[in-house]
Amino acid sequence: MEWVMRDMIRDLLTTERTLSQHYLQAQHISANEELRQTLEQCLYEVNRVQTKLFNEMEQRGWLTLTTAGQQPIESAIIHWEQQLERHPELAAKE
Repeated sequence: MEWVMRDMIRDLLTTERTLSQHYLQAQHISANEELRQTLEQCLYEVNRVQTKLFNEMEQRGWLTLTTAGQQPIESAIIHWEQQLERHPELAAKE
């Protein structure tokens, strides 16, 4: 039974992540303010459920989180700094 529950929660978490991506994309391309606000509320609710599912899996020991060491963090920073140098259009506009 535990395996079935774990698979169900994992599938739900994957579904919530997908919904989150689609709501965010729809919100970004929406020209209607009322629709944008509705999508924002949907996104908030999906993220809230996603957090609950994630926490449930973590509490049951179904997720193991590892803390990144300093080297992988520094490598990621260098990688993205290089990406910004190569593609300045990716930088946030102020």
